[in-house]
Amino acid sequence: MAEPMDITNDPAATPEQRIEALRAGVADEHFPSWVPESNNHIHTCFSFSPYTPTHAALLARRNGLRVVGSVDHDSIGAAAEMSE
Repeated sequence: MAEPMDITNDPAATPEQRIEALRAGVADEHFPSWVPESNNHIHTCFSFSPYTPTHAALLARRNGLRVVGSVDHDSIGAAAEMSE
């Protein structure tokens, strides 16, 4: 059975469903402190990465990143979802 947070990386789910799952699931997460690094070169499923924008943002937060940016090839499709 899939975990609720698995929806965050389901490309068949809508961005709204992924974000809703993220918001519901983060209450149980214990995130590390912020780190001074950033990653402004994250690809998502809008180019060649296996990660949805929501899941990429979740993984970044799990690693303490406060600043991240998507750089998908020939697409700005991840921008709105990732910034949410």
